[in-house]
Amino acid sequence: MYQLIYSIVITLLLAGCAVQHETITLPEKNKQVVLDNKESDRKETKEETSDETLNARSVKQKVLAYIHQKIKDPEKVKPIEAKINAMSEKEVIEWLNQKDSDNNIPPERQHWKKISQQYVKAYQSGHYSQGIEFAEKAYQYALNNFGETDQDTLTSINNLAFLYNSQGRYGEAEPLYKRCLQLSEEVLGPKHPDTLTSINNLSELYRSQGRYGEAEPLYKQFLQLSKEVLGPKHPSTLISINNMATLYESKGKYREAELLYKRCLQLSEEILGLWAPYVMVGGKIQ
Repeated sequence: MYQLIYSIVITLLLAGCAVQHETITLPEKNKQVVLDNKESDRKETKEETSDETLNARSVKQKVLAYIHQKIKDPEKVKPIEAKINAMSEKEVIEWLNQKDSDNNIPPERQHWKKISQQYVKAYQSGHYSQGIEFAEKAYQYALNNFGETDQDTLTSINNLAFLYNSQGRYGEAEPLYKRCLQLSEEVLGPKHPDTLTSINNLSELYRSQGRYGEAEPLYKQFLQLSKEVLGPKHPSTLISINNMATLYESKGKYREAELLYKRCLQLSEEILGLWAPYVMVGGKIQ
């Protein structure tokens, strides 16, 4: 959903444009995948929530993945990657938002974005009910003005589902996650990164409720597609391995979980120089 902005990022970086480091209020688009729905993880997620997408992939991760997809020359990638890695998640988001605001955004899109920023601000301030009200308003506005298959509408569906899920309103989150996955597959395709994110989000919802039988095939699908689409050593693939291990651990399949955690750690160590932000701590990507 940030594809146009990513193109701007690459253009500016290749041109040697200096990155502006500013303090912002908006955290990650999809802070890194929510690997565990324990209270400590949820607390961290609530504190770092983006106005664009509250799902499972970080902005920095998606920018880096997009750069590697579009620029095949490793020598050209290295300096760009170094600049991105030197920035915090918040700095990357502020930079992208700044570039986004420089474009001519239609008034209705600007209004939708303002509503989205309102629920992020409310959520970050701990006013969760108010944040959900704004998220519901943003979703309804996008649905009425852009249509159900528009990517901003898909973002609103996902964000509202995330907020419901974070507050334990699973019955309301589930149909939204399912609808978002269905529409992502239809509109973006079954192998689009955002579709993979939707698969992971739904599987995490099931796992958080102890519905392991429903979560497992989705985790396996997420892992298989991540390997196929992004490659066996991509951070998202490592995340999917870690998620699968977490599921096995939750089911008491400790031997299977241990093997996957070890595999994830091994791969993380192999690619640490390339993907510096992703470090394994205690078997989980931090």
